[in-house]
Amino acid sequence: MVDFAVTTFGGLDILVNNAGIVATPAFPDAEPEAWMRVLDVNLRGPMLGTYYAIRAMRERSGGAIVNIASLAGVGFGSHDSPDYAATKAGVARFSAALAPLSDQVEIRVNCICPDWVDTPMSRRSRSRMTPEEEAATVPPGILAPEEIADAAVELIRDDSLAGRVMACWCDRPRSLFPVPDWS
Repeated sequence: MVDFAVTTFGGLDILVNNAGIVATPAFPDAEPEAWMRVLDVNLRGPMLGTYYAIRAMRERSGGAIVNIASLAGVGFGSHDSPDYAATKAGVARFSAALAPLSDQVEIRVNCICPDWVDTPMSRRSRSRMTPEEEAATVPPGILAPEEIADAAVELIRDDSLAGRVMACWCDRPRSLFPVPDWS
C-alpha cells in the first residue's frame, strides 16, 4: 500500500488506519486463533501501517497519521467483545505514545475513538440488542461514517493536535484528550 502510494503519487503524506473485526463467539469462548486474528487486524495492522508510513513520510519531511480506534477501548466497563475492546485500547495508547514524532520528524500521529458508527458490523451488533439494551447506549444513536471522516480531516489539518486522541459521540461535540506535559 505504501509502495503503491510512493510509486504512483511520488510519496505518502497522509495515512488513515481504519480496520476492525470481532471474533464470534467473543473471548473467552472463542478459540485463541479467532481472537489472535482480532489482534492482528485491529492492533497489529495499524502498527504495521504506521511503521511503513513513517518510513515513507520521513522521505518527504513529514506527514499525518490518523488511527481509528473505538470508545470500546477507552472505557473501564464491561464490553461484549473484550478482545475487540483491548485492541482498540492498544491503538489509542499506541497513537498517543507517538506524539513526540511531531517534534522529531514532523509526523503527527492521532487517534479517533468513535462510538457506534453506521457500518455493516455495527448494524449486525445492534440488531442483536434488545430494545432495552439499545435504549441504554449512551447516547442512543449512531454516527455517520462522514462524521469520522470530518474528524480525521480536522486532525490532519491542525498541526497543534499531534498525539491527541479524539472521542466522537453521537449528538455530542467531539472531545480531545490532551497530551500531558510530563516535563
